[in-house]
Amino acid sequence: MNEETLKVNDRLSVFLRTWAPKGTPRAVVALVHGLGEHSGQYGYVAEFLAGRGFLVLAPDLPGHGKNPGTRGHASYPLLDEVVAALVGESRRRAGAGRPVFLYGHSTGANRPLWWQVAHPAERLAGVVASSPSLGGPDPQPSAAKKALARVLSRLAPSVTMENGLDLTNLSRDPAAVEAIRRDPLFHTKVSALLAVGFLRSWAEFARWPGGTLASPVLVLQGTADRCVDPKATVSVAGRLEGDATLKTWDGFYHVLHCAPEKDEVLSYITSWMGKHLA
Repeated sequence: MNEETLKVNDRLSVFLRTWAPKGTPRAVVALVHGLGEHSGQYGYVAEFLAGRGFLVLAPDLPGHGKNPGTRGHASYPLLDEVVAALVGESRRRAGAGRPVFLYGHSTGANRPLWWQVAHPAERLAGVVASSPSLGGPDPQPSAAKKALARVLSRLAPSVTMENGLDLTNLSRDPAAVEAIRRDPLFHTKVSALLAVGFLRSWAEFARWPGGTLASPVLVLQGTADRCVDPKATVSVAGRLEGDATLKTWDGFYHVLHCAPEKDEVLSYITSWMGKHLA
């Protein structure tokens, strides 16, 4: 694993981890983490992929991991810039003829999916959306809390609050949950500006009429996920046309790559990628 930086724009660069396979890569995987996480928490995923010939690039999102700034503070437009920069860098490293996959989890799956919707001509080898945050968890934030977030996003956008997620809902493996809880770079904060981004994004996906995206899409969702709304995931996946696959995992929680059956999940993903390498 190497530690680098990814230039997002003239004002911002973010921390970047890369994992290289032995020999020439079969493809490049651009990996985007979720809210409160950082790229270092995907070491097992990245090593699994690298062991099967994939070069993995994974940045820390703004307000996360080893980046400076307020924990949990970013905007969705800025996250979209990071995704675009990551795709561009992945394509540069892939070179001519080598495929690029975009793989995200939770919030880190929401933005790649929307990036593909917003860029219909940008074809990749595939987009993998793991437990995408396409709708709010149950119970939903109260109307008062949503209204407060909207007001604060204009008056004090960097003010943070607890995201309200119960960490025991992340995985059915208590050891995996405890490792996340003890990780000094993991946090449970979300700024008012980022919270409003969630609300707007959920509404955008609810209104999206669907269609065929430029890239093949794999959507994965645990049926017992309490951190996002599985029904919203199934609804959006049902509106995808063309080469789109929805894989549900019965009884699985939110972080599929931290499930006791994580190797089964990752093997399914790499098998799907393998079929889309041409």
